[in-house]
Amino acid sequence: MSPMQQAAFTRGLVAESGGECTHLSASYATADRARRQVLETISEEQHKQWTPPPLCTLHWDSKLTPMLSNVRQLEERLTVVVGDAERLKLLGVPAYKKQTNEACGVIIARLTCKLLQDWCCADQVVNMAFDTTASNIGHLTATCIAIQLSLGRPLLWSGCRHHIGEVLLNQVFTDLKVESSRSPEVTLFTRLREKWNLLPQESSSQWSRYIPGNTE
Repeated sequence: MSPMQQAAFTRGLVAESGGECTHLSASYATADRARRQVLETISEEQHKQWTPPPLCTLHWDSKLTPMLSNVRQLEERLTVVVGDAERLKLLGVPAYKKQTNEACGVIIARLTCKLLQDWCCADQVVNMAFDTTASNIGHLTATCIAIQLSLGRPLLWSGCRHHIGEVLLNQVFTDLKVESSRSPEVTLFTRLREKWNLLPQESSSQWSRYIPGNTE
């Protein structure tokens, strides 16, 4: 519920219970302030009680999201998660701005390492899971390199399988010389539609005789 919905729910609950809503401060500001205080208390308790696994994998990714102060504007936010196969922990979602004099990978690495230090789990990190973007895997100022330099030891690199598959498929389409589509009509599907009658229409048909160079 939003703070406004929470305030309205509180007033309705008190009224249904026979209480006096005039004696209750149930405004948007009061609900928002109370929620922030409760969330801060819960966050501090979680921070004190959490114990990291002995061997952790570090995950991070950044997305453009609406700003908290103005939903009409977007900002980059970094999500940092650590854990193992049994449990994961969200360390934080800090906002950042891309700088002209500093590589994006260095900024992400600095924010990530700060969260690792704040949660006292930097020594347990042995693996990194990430998207295979240039800002992450470049050989000079990428996030993976910067994190290893900050922690002072090498880590295992686990690139996202989805993005690795994209790299492989891109190479396949390049070798096959599949032309790119420049209109609403996808070229690959258009060619398939034109040659559809040349393909077997029944599941019992043998595909081997349609393979070029096959003499069977």
